[in-house]
This record gives sequence, C-alpha cells and structure tokens, in this order.
Amino acid sequence: MALRLIERIAEPNGGYPWQPFPPTPGYRADWWTGVRTPANRNIYLSALAGEAEVARIELDPVTHLSSYRDIPPITKTPLRIQFIEVSLRLRHRGVGRSVIDLLTSRYRSNSFVALASDDAVGFWESLGWTRHLHFEDSDTRPLHWPLYLQPAD
Repeated sequence: MALRLIERIAEPNGGYPWQPFPPTPGYRADWWTGVRTPANRNIYLSALAGEAEVARIELDPVTHLSSYRDIPPITKTPLRIQFIEVSLRLRHRGVGRSVIDLLTSRYRSNSFVALASDDAVGFWESLGWTRHLHFEDSDTRPLHWPLYLQPAD
C-alpha cells in the first residue's frame, strides 16, 4: 500500500478553536476532536492511501527526556509521537509500520521517541525501538508509560 503524508494546518484566519481532524468512524474521538489552538506547535498528519485516510499522527516537537533512564546521547532534534492511530478497519496489516517508515523518511533530520500505553508496547518493540523506564519506575511497578527511542541510524 503506497502511502503519503498530508499535514493538517489551521487556516490562518480560522480562529479558535481548531480541530485538526473531524470526528470519523474508526478513530478515537477523544484523541482527535479535542480543541487545539492554532499557535500549538504540534504537527498533525493524515496518512493517505489514494484519497482514503488510513492513519492519523500527532507529533510534539517539545520532548523532555531527562526523566527517563539510560537515554543515550541524541544528536538529532527529537520529535515525540504523541499519538498514532491506524484506522480500525486496517489494523494488524502493517499500516502502522509503513507510517513510521514514512515519518522517519520525511523527517530525516529528527529522531523519534514515543510514550507507549500498555496496548502499544508490542508495536514499538516489534519496530526494534528501545524501551526506557522513568526514573521513578521499577520493572515491576511502573507508574509512567515507558519511553521508546527510534534505533540510531
């Protein structure tokens, strides 16, 4: 499946509030329909196959890594994958992996990090990203989502 990324940008005179994505079946409304300000520095992207949206992505350019253990030196400006969601009807078909490959290709001058909820840990590990625990967490008593780092080039 050939994918392309389209950035969702607030109209200059669109005012406040702004919603980067409309409510759409197959996507979690609580992730995507919240109010954003046009001044928000996050990047919102739709992954399209032809004209059909197959995934949504929110990237956060502000990344705080100092609270996590064993973080290696990062030489590229990090972008945090705040949210990535593949359309419900296309999950477990390699779309997420393809979207991540497209992101890392498009933003070559950046490195990527992601906080992983319990249901996303397997995805990030399948990509070969390295897991880092928060300083307050132990392996048996996590209080925070683990941080995953993109493999170094």
